[in-house]
Amino acid sequence: RHADRLLREASALNRFPTPIDDIMAAAKLTVVDDEVLNEGALRQFMKKARASIATIKSALSKVLGLFESNDRLVVIDKDAPKPRIPFIKLHEAGHGTLPHQAKVYRLIHDCEQTLNPEITELFEREANVFSSEALFQGDVFAREARDLTFGIKTPIALARKFGASNYAAFRRYVVTNPVACCVVVLEPAVHGIDGGFRAEVRRVVMSKSFEVMYDGNT
Repeated sequence: RHADRLLREASALNRFPTPIDDIMAAAKLTVVDDEVLNEGALRQFMKKARASIATIKSALSKVLGLFESNDRLVVIDKDAPKPRIPFIKLHEAGHGTLPHQAKVYRLIHDCEQTLNPEITELFEREANVFSSEALFQGDVFAREARDLTFGIKTPIALARKFGASNYAAFRRYVVTNPVACCVVVLEPAVHGIDGGFRAEVRRVVMSKSFEVMYDGNT
């Protein structure tokens, strides 16, 4: 609901690629994207903003972006992978737009408290959902996908159209697809001395019909 409202305020629906800058402006957020979010910079931000910072992290715990509630700043690591930047920006916009999150971050800033780790994790998941809804314009992505042939080329084409990474587009394609399908995300392959390789499964994303058909077992 909040993502849809922000999209409409930014006049972003059915504009391609999704106009991230207009959305951030509609959210009244200032984006700073020339910083290197290394340990020293993060310590400086934390000292200034105390607990009012929300972060998104990669699998290597590298902070790619943060939201500072007091000044309504979104800071993006200038070395963040370019295809991921739209999602990261909208993730941070989620922290600043979802009313319960924005209020909590302002409150804990004033009283110098920190969030319970379970609440932090929940807020991160909510911000991810918000980002996906905004980036793929609610139902627009699914409608576009239905008009194209089912297959691996469709989410790749839609990633270019919406200005998203292939990874984000694949996930959205699967979770909104009526066809039974899934995407398996692997960790980097480890090669053996015999010429073979193995890769651990990082994540499995299933469509609803796939999950029902196979009882969630992959």
